[in-house]
Amino acid sequence: MDNPNLASGERVGSLRLWPAAHPRIYLERGETLLFSLRAWPEDPGPAPMSVTTDNPGVILGSGQEPARVDDKAAAAPTGAVNTTVRAAASGAGYWLDVKVGPIDETGVFFANLAIPDNAKDLTEAAKGKLAVTLTVVDSSLAINPPVMNLGTISITSLGNGMVQVGTLNVRKVFGSFGIASVTSSVPSLSFEVGTMVKDKNYLIRVRMDPSKVRPTDVDSSIRITTDDPKHPTLEVPLKMALVP
Repeated sequence: MDNPNLASGERVGSLRLWPAAHPRIYLERGETLLFSLRAWPEDPGPAPMSVTTDNPGVILGSGQEPARVDDKAAAAPTGAVNTTVRAAASGAGYWLDVKVGPIDETGVFFANLAIPDNAKDLTEAAKGKLAVTLTVVDSSLAINPPVMNLGTISITSLGNGMVQVGTLNVRKVFGSFGIASVTSSVPSLSFEVGTMVKDKNYLIRVRMDPSKVRPTDVDSSIRITTDDPKHPTLEVPLKMALVP
């Protein structure tokens, strides 16, 4: 994840927006994300950013450039981006509370942040430079391969000990998750989960016990349970033909 400028934010006109004036946000289809931006008339000191969601998206900084519409971005659906402005202490600027989503289609979307007229200095400083770009994905979890097709396996070629017959890579595009268990209805299979990147990327080794194998065609699945509340279980189709 590339973070926004948490140290000093981004200058917009006479104000400084923290942590960014044009955050780029990644979220899942149907997800709602709430976050806050801080606007100061002077350089801000350290302050917390509020992000609340059941399954957080990722906020990416956009550098120091004014807001630009991505060539691939469509206008955000009506009502998908809503901004509320709160005045901070006298002369200390504003908090911008932004709600994005839910959006029921995938793609890249762009929206300017609407500033009410009563925040005149913020409106004048912004001049259309406050915006958000949303990248909406169907799922933050990626599985490779999406279908485990082991083809035709000769039982005699397996030998006598446990043998690895395939691997699955499961990773989270944004956010974090852990794998709790991996199971299958095929009695000859067992699974070993290796961590490639902690809380992000896992390699599942599929192993077979030749002593439990019988000739048959397998059309089953591999079931992965996770601690992700939006994706507690993942099903990967499993196919193979076991021959003598």
